[in-house]
Order: sequence, then C-alpha cells, then structure tokens
Amino acid sequence: MLLIAVGLLVILYWVCQLRFLLLVWIDCRLTEVPQDRHNISNWPEITIQLPVYREHKVLRRLLDAVIDLDAPRDAVRVQVLDDSTGTEAAETRSVVEEFEARGAQVAYINRGTRHGFKAGALNHGLTLTTSELIAFFDADCLPGSAFLAHLVPYFADPRVAAVQARWDYPEALHSPLTQMQGAIFEWLFRFEISPRAKLGMPVFYMGTAAIWRREAITELGGWKEEPLTCEDLDLAYRAALAGWKILYHPEVLASNTAIEDLLVFRAQQRRWARSLLQVGYDNFPAIARARLPLWAKLLEFSMLMTHSMPSVLLAAALVSALAVVSGVERTTNWIAFQLAFAAAVLLSPGMITLVLVQRSFHADWQRRAWYLMRALPDSVGMAVSFVFGLLDFVFRPRAEFTATPKGGEVGVVEGSRQKWLSRHTGPLIFEGVIGTITAGAAIIAVFRYPEACIGLAVVSSAILISFSRTVLALRSHAARLRSQKRSPA
Repeated sequence: MLLIAVGLLVILYWVCQLRFLLLVWIDCRLTEVPQDRHNISNWPEITIQLPVYREHKVLRRLLDAVIDLDAPRDAVRVQVLDDSTGTEAAETRSVVEEFEARGAQVAYINRGTRHGFKAGALNHGLTLTTSELIAFFDADCLPGSAFLAHLVPYFADPRVAAVQARWDYPEALHSPLTQMQGAIFEWLFRFEISPRAKLGMPVFYMGTAAIWRREAITELGGWKEEPLTCEDLDLAYRAALAGWKILYHPEVLASNTAIEDLLVFRAQQRRWARSLLQVGYDNFPAIARARLPLWAKLLEFSMLMTHSMPSVLLAAALVSALAVVSGVERTTNWIAFQLAFAAAVLLSPGMITLVLVQRSFHADWQRRAWYLMRALPDSVGMAVSFVFGLLDFVFRPRAEFTATPKGGEVGVVEGSRQKWLSRHTGPLIFEGVIGTITAGAAIIAVFRYPEACIGLAVVSSAILISFSRTVLALRSHAARLRSQKRSPA
C-alpha cells in the first residue's frame, strides 16, 4: 500500500511540475492578442477604493501616490474604507484629514463592523458612489502616475469588466524570502496570466492594481462576503462565466511591498490557501458545465496544481520516509519511483521556470536566482501553510479574515494578538515532526535504500531549516508582544 501511495504521489508531483513547462511552451508559441484602446476624450468618473485595516502606518504613502495619478482632478474620487477600531481608526482618520486639508477628494469611511471583511467593505463603499469605474489598491501597493491613463482606454469596449495591471517588487532583493515572493508573482504574470491573455481567456484579477466596471460588479451581485474566499478571484470567475472580458496590461504600472517577516508570510499563505480552495469549490462546478473547450477547462482545473505542488512534495517525502522506516521491499518499481522523486527534487521544472522569468525581466537575474535557491526552505513553509489552509477550509469555513499585519506589528485574531501567535504552534509542531521523520528515514536510507537517500536528504534538510527559521520568528514575535503594553486590539 505504501508503495502505491509513493508511486501516485511522485507521479502527481511530476504532473504538477510539468504544468509549469506547458505554460512556458504556450506562452512562447503564442503572440500577444492586440487590444483596442482609444485616446480618452472624456474621462469617466473614477472612484479609487483603498480597503485598510490597522494600516495607518503605510496609508500616507499610498495616498501620496493616488493623488499624483495623471487624471483630471474632478474625475477621481478616493474612498479609504477602514475597518479598524479604537485608536487605530482615529489615526487612520487623521491621515485622511491631512489630505482633505490639502484639497484632495478623499473620503474616510468606517462602517463600524467587520462583517464580510474586505469584501464587505468594498460592497459598502460601492453603495456610496455612482462612478462608472472603480480602481483598487491594497495598502502596500503603490500605483505609478500613469496607471489610470494606461488602463482607462480599455473600457471603450463595453464588454470589458476589468483590466489587471502588472506590478513589481522594487525591494525584492532585500532577502531570499522577499525575492521568492517577487519571483512567484512575476511567474504568475509572465507564465500564468500572459498565456491566458494570449489564448483570449479571461485573466485573473489579483486583488489590487486593477480597474473594474461598476456595472459588472453590480450585475454579478457584488463581492462575495461569505464564506471567506478570495473575493478578487471569485468575482473574476463569475464575471468570465457571465460573458464579461477581463484583460491584462503587461507593463509595470504599480509597485508592491513584499512581506519581510516569515511568520506573517506563513499566516498569509495559510489564508490564501483556504480562500483559493473556496474559490475552486464555488466556481469549478460552473466551469465544468460551461460551454468551454476542454483544454480551457483543464487549464482552469489544473490551476490548483501550481499552489498545491509544495504540499504534494511534502506528502511524497513523508510517505517515502514511512516506507523506509517500515522496511518496504526494494522492488524495481520502488527504485524507479525514488529515482523519479529525486530527479523532480533536484531538477525541479517549477524552479527552472522561476529562474527563466527572472532572466526575462531582470539584467541581474543570476543574483536573483541565487536568492531563490536560498529561499527553497521557505517553500516548505508554504507547503505546511497549504496543508493547514486545507484544514481550515474543511473544518473552519466561517473563520475570521486575518489581515496581514504591517510595519512589524503582531497580527490579530478575534481581537487578540496572543491568539494570532498561538495559531502558529500547530503548523510548527507538524513541521518539526515531519522534519524529524524524514531526516531519520534519510539516515536509514543511506544504508538500506540508497535510491531514496537523495530525495529524503534534500527535503528533510529544507524542512528542518524552515522549522528553525520559524522557531526564531516565533520567538521574536513573542518577545515583541511581551514588550508591548497589553491593550485591546
């Protein structure tokens, strides 16, 4: 039974890896589909929505960027949709009032509840404006001055629901962790979204640095508030199924800030995993029934492979380790599976495509590739986050939206910073146990199963390095929390 499980997981891991190469092949074979854009003779009214929660420390620079956008002043309105409470809400309001005093058309909106979380805030803000177009920026995403001038012309086509712009990470080389985040999103733009655009398929809406047509949002019933989901990707799928166009602008028109804190990054990945699974659960049945070519459906359904691949690697390593510990028979099939597993770990087509995208975007791609190699253990942390995101999806579908803390803050869950910190204990124990099992199996494999040694040694090393980094991050947060005055979040 363990042999069968090992074989299936290794095959699945290779399928996940080969999807990366398939997307690269599609992107290289196809040319970009030209989109009709016209000069803007009469600017439509645009509302820019900035959903924030406990983010007053980074709001000022975002508002500076937004009010400097190249567009007629009377055409642009700004909504700061703040779900903060207490002193943090007061500080956010104070920042907004600074800009109001300078003559900017900025409105501070606090609905007094977090019902529906970010989606609920966006829906509430929509009821307070009649603008034809709605632009969106998260607190850590800064638009370039030409953002509106480049994207608004796409909406001359009345069937265009949204246009997603590309962003970059100017500080990606701050650390291996930040470089990994930058590379992942650059891969998404280059080899996931770009092929979709070239195939004439609706592209993903990535939650920020985009413009939506108000009519499309209202026709679809607004942003989905319950259960917790990726409200951005969910709306994009519903729009595509309803016949709307979602386009992609390949030039960099905004800059994003990568997460520098490992614990915060892992918490974000756990939330994204749960939300992404919810999107698939809600929309994949409709995609299966839709009148789409089979290849288009397969592309959609296999999307989850990209995100689940690190978890499949973890599962393959764990089952292989259990097989080694239990003394599985060294059959030809076992040896073949282990050699295939080692090849997938060492060659990793997924990593190769991440390096390729660095080469296509950056002159210093060798340095960035080296940073990616150093970040490999952090990808194991992503796998653990995906596993616990899956558990959240199954057992905690009504869980709270946990906002990503900024500026070195400790996160908040159910009004408590301590609860946010405690939520990392389970994943840490899980990671430590798997690391110990796979490391022990790697030692046994040296003497009894040499074909399994390389794969287990590489994966167990990555797991234990990730574990140690996470322990240090957890201790740092705990010390920071102890040093702070215990006050209601």
